[in-house]
Amino acid sequence: MNKLLEDLKWRSLLKELITEDDVSKIFSLDDKKFYLGIDPTADSLHIGHFLTINLANLISKKSNLTPVFVLGGFTAQIGDPSGKNAERKLISENIVANNCKKIKEQLQFICKNLEIKNYEIFDNFNIYKNLTLIDFFKKYGKLINISKMLSRDVVKNRIDVGISYTEFSYQIFQAIDFLYLFENKNVLLQIGGSDQFGNILSGIEIIRRIRNKNILIGGITVPLLIDESGNKIGKTDGNPLWISKEKLSPYFIYQYLFNLSDSFAKKLLLQLTTITKFEFSDLLKKANSNKRERYLQKELIRRLFISFYGDNDYFEKFDKISEYLFTQNYQKIEEKLLLDIFKNLDSFKYDFKQDLFTQLKSNNLISSKREFIQFLKDKALKINNTSILEVDFKLKKTDFSKQKFLILSLGKKKKIIIKLN
Repeated sequence: MNKLLEDLKWRSLLKELITEDDVSKIFSLDDKKFYLGIDPTADSLHIGHFLTINLANLISKKSNLTPVFVLGGFTAQIGDPSGKNAERKLISENIVANNCKKIKEQLQFICKNLEIKNYEIFDNFNIYKNLTLIDFFKKYGKLINISKMLSRDVVKNRIDVGISYTEFSYQIFQAIDFLYLFENKNVLLQIGGSDQFGNILSGIEIIRRIRNKNILIGGITVPLLIDESGNKIGKTDGNPLWISKEKLSPYFIYQYLFNLSDSFAKKLLLQLTTITKFEFSDLLKKANSNKRERYLQKELIRRLFISFYGDNDYFEKFDKISEYLFTQNYQKIEEKLLLDIFKNLDSFKYDFKQDLFTQLKSNNLISSKREFIQFLKDKALKINNTSILEVDFKLKKTDFSKQKFLILSLGKKKKIIIKLN
C-alpha cells in the first residue's frame, strides 16, 4: 500500500476512496494538483473546515502534489443542499465576495503557519462570470445524467420535503469546477467531507465521459468532524467554533478542547495535526502516567493554536489563568484579556435605578421571575463568583470600583457581561 494512504488510514482520515488504485497512482505523480472546495457562507473558517485543510497539509508534505483551495464565490450563491433538511437562504454576491476575501486571508495565514509553501487559492466565480445560459446548456447540459443525479443521497433525502432546481443543480456546478480545474490546472484529485461524495463522483463522471473511462482521476472524502454525541464539532451549543480570533475568542476553543475525553483527544490529535507515530506513542506514555495533567488535550491545543494563530501566546495565557477562570475569580485576570475571552457573551449596560431582575428581563436574558427565583434558591446566580440571594437585588457603583464590567453567571453555562453605564 502507498505509504501516504497508509498514514491517512492510521489517522482515520479516509471515509471513501474513488478509487484506491487511482488515488495511489496520483500520489506518486509530480507536477500535478489536488483541490478542496470551501463554501464561503460565512466570513471565517471554523474548526470543522480544518479536517480537510489538515488532510491537504499532509498530502502536500508527503507527496509532490500541490493543493488548490477553491472558494465557492459562485456556488455559495446557489447553496449546497448536502447535509441540509431544508432550503438554504440565498446569500448576496457582495456578502459572498467579502466572505471570500476574509477566508482567502485566513487560508494564506494558516498555510504560512503550516509551512505549505506551494499552493493556490482560486475563486470559482471566475469559471462562471462570463458563462451564458445557452452556453451552459450546450457545453455542459448534455454531459449530465439526471437519473444519476436523482440517485445521489443528497437529492433522495430531500425529495419528500422538496428541493428547488437551484439546489438540485449544485452538484452540476461542482462537477464543472472539477472539469475546469482538470483541464486548466492539472488537478487530478478532489478531497472533501463525506457529505460531498456525490458531488465529487459527478465531477469524475463528467471528466471520464469527455476524455475516456480509464483516465487517471480520483476523489477522497473524510469523515465529518463529530463529537462523542454525534454532533458536528464545527458547532457547539449552536455556535460555530470560528478560527478567526476577531470573531470568537480563542478561549472558547481552548476550553472546548481542554475538556475533551482522553479517547477523543487522541482521535483529534491524529485527524487535526501532523503528529508522527513516534511522537504520538511517546505522548500516550506520558499521558497514561499522569492523567491529571491532560497532556493529550494540551498538545492538541498547542498544535492547533500554532496553526490557527501563528504562536502559542493564547495557549500559555489560558493555561496560566485556567484556574482563575474555573473558580470564576475574575478579578485576578487582566481586564483587557478578560474582555477578549468573553467578548462573544451577551451584555447590557447597568441602570442603577432598577433591580437586576428587571434589567435581565427587559434585555431578554431571563424568561420569568419564577426562573430568576429558582436561580436564587439554587445559589446559581453569581456576580464575579459572589452569590446573589435577594429577589430585589441592585448593584451599587462601588461594585464597579475595580473593573468597568462584571461577569454574571446564570447557572453553570450561561454568562453575561454587565457593563458600567
